[in-house]
Amino acid sequence: MPEIGKILSRFMEISGARSDSAIAKALGVTPQAIGNSRKRGAIPYEKFLQFAERNDISLDYLLLGKGGRDKATDPIDEELFNEVVSALASEESELRKVNYDVFCHYAVMIYNQAHLVTNVEERTKVIASTVRMLSISTIKNVLTNIENWEPSDPEHKNKLQKVLNERINELEIGMEAGTSTVQQTINGENNQVAGRDITNPKNKD
Repeated sequence: MPEIGKILSRFMEISGARSDSAIAKALGVTPQAIGNSRKRGAIPYEKFLQFAERNDISLDYLLLGKGGRDKATDPIDEELFNEVVSALASEESELRKVNYDVFCHYAVMIYNQAHLVTNVEERTKVIASTVRMLSISTIKNVLTNIENWEPSDPEHKNKLQKVLNERINELEIGMEAGTSTVQQTINGENNQVAGRDITNPKNKD
């Protein structure tokens, strides 16, 4: 089942909806919007966040199927989550190209980290730096995968590697101003950032 289908299935389980029309009614959107979401493989994040907040549902569970259904006492910061999604989907981000399940994972993970930062300006830097760091990891994975590639035109491979390395350099330059605010660990095997579970948030300073 496509990732969007899994999310909608969990939503139906939670809400008791038995059709796309019922899902639409629970979210406050049109049935056509749900149909379009299935076709495009994207959900109306804002509406899902509002539903999760109203019904005390864990965002980890709703979007990723992880942990229990009930969220912790900290309210979901809708504005912050939308900021994270916008950063991930921006032209600067290489993560806009990943599959939907991975995109949701990154969105929740970055939200978990940014949620710990109380200063708005510093929080924006954390989001931007983390997106750049993960973008660099994604490109490096591509470079590793094409290392043993033997195209009919070797020059094509060389040009591709040059473009990817130039993109890494651009992202690294962009990181310089905000890197010091990012506190995270990278899993070298999966190139994923270890994030706090939104169902069990730590106390903020």
